[in-house]
Amino acid sequence: ESETYIKDIPSDGITALKYAKTSDNLLVSSWDNTLNLYDAYTVDLSLKHESKAAILSTDFNEDETAAYFGGLEQKVKKLDFKTQTEMNIGHHDEAVRTVEYDPYSSCLYTGSWDKTLKIWDERSGSKEITRELSDKVYAMSVCRNKVTLGMANNKVVVYDTRSSNELIYEEDTGIGKYQIRCIESMPDSEGFAIGSIEGRIAIEYFKDSKPEESSNFSFKC
Repeated sequence: ESETYIKDIPSDGITALKYAKTSDNLLVSSWDNTLNLYDAYTVDLSLKHESKAAILSTDFNEDETAAYFGGLEQKVKKLDFKTQTEMNIGHHDEAVRTVEYDPYSSCLYTGSWDKTLKIWDERSGSKEITRELSDKVYAMSVCRNKVTLGMANNKVVVYDTRSSNELIYEEDTGIGKYQIRCIESMPDSEGFAIGSIEGRIAIEYFKDSKPEESSNFSFKC
């Protein structure tokens, strides 16, 4: 298959990619402190915004007119594409590792190396809810009323967004001793896929979805 190359790429490693759901826009964050908005169809750079520190994660807002982002600056921010102005939403005590907007709850979820999950509701003036965790957040996925977090101690925890973000799941992962690199919820929200820096992938189901242990499996790339 043919490949398409983007010319105006960041000058350092890419930390996150996020495709828009209703347009051809693509968000790219990087270690070079930049947040980049591309038209994925024309591969043109539409916007380049420079922050004060490396950006580790980003996501679109609900109508895709702005981006949320966070990183080593320890702040959670929002960038308006039209005016190219930043707005501070809040902060963590250490780096912001994951940023994801949930259209079902209309809230923004951020996970940090300060061992917390924070929930921001802009409808109430960015009111903050904090959940203390057992270790640093390395990966996060929000899907169908569940927030799934992969942490530095190789545990996965899940919160239910419908019931005051109550903890409903906490288990060790099936990827062994290596650090969690990414996590993604299944579309039906019955489990998740998780990857490690070793290249091992695990498919795991929540116990109330498929109680049989044989339903879980892993493989190495």
